Amino acid sequence: MAAILDGIQDRFNGITVTTFPNDAIFFNKQLKNSLQRWIENKNAGIWLKIPIDKTVCVPVAISQGFEVHHAQKEYIMLTKWLPTDVPNLLPKYATHYIGIGGLVLNSKNQILCVAERFARDNKTRFKLPGGLIDAGESLAAGVEREVFEETGLKVKFENVTSFRHNLDYPGGFGNSDMYFCARCKPIDENQQIKLDSNEIAKCEWVNVDDFLKNPDVYSFNKVIVDIAMQKSKVAGEGLGMVKDDLDTKTGALASYYKKGAHVYHVGPHRNVDDLVVPSSGTQKL
Repeated sequence: MAAILDGIQDRFNGITVTTFPNDAIFFNKQLKNSLQRWIENKNAGIWLKIPIDKTVCVPVAISQGFEVHHAQKEYIMLTKWLPTDVPNLLPKYATHYIGIGGLVLNSKNQILCVAERFARDNKTRFKLPGGLIDAGESLAAGVEREVFEETGLKVKFENVTSFRHNLDYPGGFGNSDMYFCARCKPIDENQQIKLDSNEIAKCEWVNVDDFLKNPDVYSFNKVIVDIAMQKSKVAGEGLGMVKDDLDTKTGALASYYKKGAHVYHVGPHRNVDDLVVPSSGTQKL
């Protein structure tokens, strides 16, 4: 009789398996025995994280009722929901792309603008430098990296001023897109522009008023720049959400925030780990 697959049980009574044999026939018997055991133990969701060099196991798992959940370079994830009296509660895979553009403002009331190399037409349609956030990367770090990669300028994130939610991102394989606009400050206004010619056709400082009046700039880009340039009534600061870091190492949810976490909120900056309640003193979250 084939052995039971080794798996790790999670707090939802699910099982995740990451070790698989090379032989499809042996795996077929092993998976049947494992499913029987998991059903007897009243386990719920089963996750098979099959390494790319063990894909011989994929058609076997599918033949036994597993479905493809998602795939990465290193593995293919399949799932199966065992309970027959409870709807499938397994989460779907990621549904959104996250992008960010940097509104870099200098002391001359100019913003750093780029025009894409692969444009929709032959007009110079200026926009903010930016791009997609990498996995495990914060909005602040992402916009600083993207601006540098596209323009060669080092900038400092200040705040998030707005974001757009596009429910069907073109080229996003049916996923949605959230695009953030962030105010940034150049580290040194005397830096020389060094555009990435692989992506960018043109990069220059443009007066804010000229940008907003330019008929070739798409209306969405004008709107987010106009919003970012508005002034709040508090201390004359730029209207936007500042970033404060959560304590992700010593709090009760340290294991939940594995790579760190941040709270973006309307300023000023504050301690986002403590809540001060006037009637009862300080309460630790």
